[in-house]
Amino acid sequence: MSKLTPTRVLASLFCLSMAGGTSAANAAANDHVPQWLHSAQRVGAERDTRRVAISAWLGFRDMAGLQKLVEAQSTPGSAQYGQHLTPAQFHARFSPAASDVMKVRNTLQQLGFKVDYIPASGLYVQASGTVKQIKSAFHVTQDRYKYHGTVMRSNAEAPTLPSGISRLVTFVGGLDESGKLMRPMHVGPESAADLQHMGKAGANPYSSPPPYNLAPASFCSKYWGDHSANVSAPPDPYPAQEPWLNCGYTPQQMQQAYGADKAGVDGTGVRVAIVDSGASPTIFHDANEYSKRHGLPALDSSNFTQVVSKGLSHRQNPACGNWNIEETLDVESVHSMAPGAQIVYVGAEDCYDDNTAAAVYKVIDEGLADIITNSYGFAGEPLSLAQDNVNNAIYLQAAAEGISVLFSSGDSGDVSQINGVASGSYPATSPYVTAVGGTTLALKDANGNKGEWGWGTYRSTLVNPSVNSDGTQVTDDGVSPNYAFYAGGGGGVSLSQRQPSYQQGVVPKSLSKRTYAISGETIYFDRPRRVVPDISLDADPYSGFLMGITFTTATQGGDPGCKVRKGHPNLEYCEFAEGGTSLSSPTFAGVLALVNQARFANGHGSVGFVNPALYKQAVGAPGATDAPVADVQAPGSPHALLRGYAAIPNFVRLVTINSVPGCGGVCEGLDDNFLWTTPGYDDVTGLGTPYVPQLIKALK
Repeated sequence: MSKLTPTRVLASLFCLSMAGGTSAANAAANDHVPQWLHSAQRVGAERDTRRVAISAWLGFRDMAGLQKLVEAQSTPGSAQYGQHLTPAQFHARFSPAASDVMKVRNTLQQLGFKVDYIPASGLYVQASGTVKQIKSAFHVTQDRYKYHGTVMRSNAEAPTLPSGISRLVTFVGGLDESGKLMRPMHVGPESAADLQHMGKAGANPYSSPPPYNLAPASFCSKYWGDHSANVSAPPDPYPAQEPWLNCGYTPQQMQQAYGADKAGVDGTGVRVAIVDSGASPTIFHDANEYSKRHGLPALDSSNFTQVVSKGLSHRQNPACGNWNIEETLDVESVHSMAPGAQIVYVGAEDCYDDNTAAAVYKVIDEGLADIITNSYGFAGEPLSLAQDNVNNAIYLQAAAEGISVLFSSGDSGDVSQINGVASGSYPATSPYVTAVGGTTLALKDANGNKGEWGWGTYRSTLVNPSVNSDGTQVTDDGVSPNYAFYAGGGGGVSLSQRQPSYQQGVVPKSLSKRTYAISGETIYFDRPRRVVPDISLDADPYSGFLMGITFTTATQGGDPGCKVRKGHPNLEYCEFAEGGTSLSSPTFAGVLALVNQARFANGHGSVGFVNPALYKQAVGAPGATDAPVADVQAPGSPHALLRGYAAIPNFVRLVTINSVPGCGGVCEGLDDNFLWTTPGYDDVTGLGTPYVPQLIKALK
């Protein structure tokens, strides 16, 4: 591989070092232009008459003091550890001056904008106006660009503000539509192409509820390997005896896997917020049907609250995709790991980044929860540096107030095949959030005995397979050599965020100071960078979580394994396995709810920003129950599983587990294999997986 210097990296990839505390008037233009724009194609001007929402963000007072405070509050051993501020205390100490907020508000009104909202902290002023007003007020272009098949509006230069507020405003949101690149991070055992192959696709993907598009398996295992098949032509390098995929772990099995069933707590008294785009109209029904079937407490007004705009629960934005499965998965995952916790569901008006950031900020600034889980993000780091700085600031406020903020690390491995360079993905790469990565969980029994490896799925098919009636024997002509990457836990180095102090001495420099481009070049950084994930749990859809949701029926009278809802013949409740780091993030939110309940019982506040404490914990051997965190390593030999289809008996997939033929059985990531599961910290699973009883003992 040839070497690529940092200067050349920044020029070729348009990734700038993290800027901080600069104003929109004085910063370089690139700081306020989304990174994706440099690789996009202009397709035309945006309509002047189109109305859009904007937000003028003010900086907190004494950012340096805020960063020092958060480090002291979140570092065990510090005199200020765990001494968090209330929202009112935070406002008094760090919020922008009320006179400055009013000056920004009045200026926006004078420019012709309608002021819609100002949070209690005064951190930003949200307003609305036309594209023509934006161009005139901020002296920016508003053109439409095509990037990776998505057409988005964007500015191509830094905004210029009136002199009276230029020193006050650090970022103007809403000048671009980068949020269209944001996606929920749930993954099923099939892709859209698979469903088309099976004749299940074609319905409107944005209807609500979503159309039934499942492809039920012919055979599956309740515990890992309890239903397996002998393959007549061994699929080298994998053994002849192969397990069928997991049927979907139940709430009790997920608790067994991480020791939550032995913890003696259920999350009572802890508030967990879930932020997504939109809100499923059946989420309450589905969670309660699921709870009834699986022995969980019912949800009611005492333990479940929805914070959504009027009418929001009856639509999904087509530009964002359908988030119904995501939303329901998040609720059922949290409820399964922490059945006693209070769930606060918060739905953003759409997926645009300003709106999701505003939804997260509402939870923080109004103190609505102790933990926030976010199962969405970008493939890489496409936002402007100024936008990143705004988001980092709100995560700092959360940390100061003792709120844990979690983000899924992603489901596309190192994203090198998408962006040309291996990297982590934002917002998970923010140094002030906990990035939750993914594993493949092989739970073997109710005692919690398991195997667990980094999640990296390549798939092939058996040639001319024939499966006997009980699924114990597969006769075939071998495995096709055409393996293709399907999905894997997101991870890697940040191209913009510097290494936080808690990662120093734990994350190897080989991970924090370099990355790789698909061109074969090695990219070196002058200073260590943030690396993700921090912690990991089950995310592989083939070892996934059993969830339940309402679909629009595809077959009159209901589809296989589903129950038609009484009084609604076109709706049915179905259960199926689902995965992605959209599973691991809310599951870890449930884990932290158990930790917080124990802390509350001991007279302490919430654990808050948990990363510094996590990085100080002892890490045990894989599967260890005597340490708060268990290391995750590659399997000792190549592992795979089988996936069959009830509707297509002669079609059987071979699915790899954290291994790829041709690279020693230990690779994970995309085709270029830039992510590796190794002993100790790695960029597939981070520190490892939690063991709840020991984690509670260490943090309570």
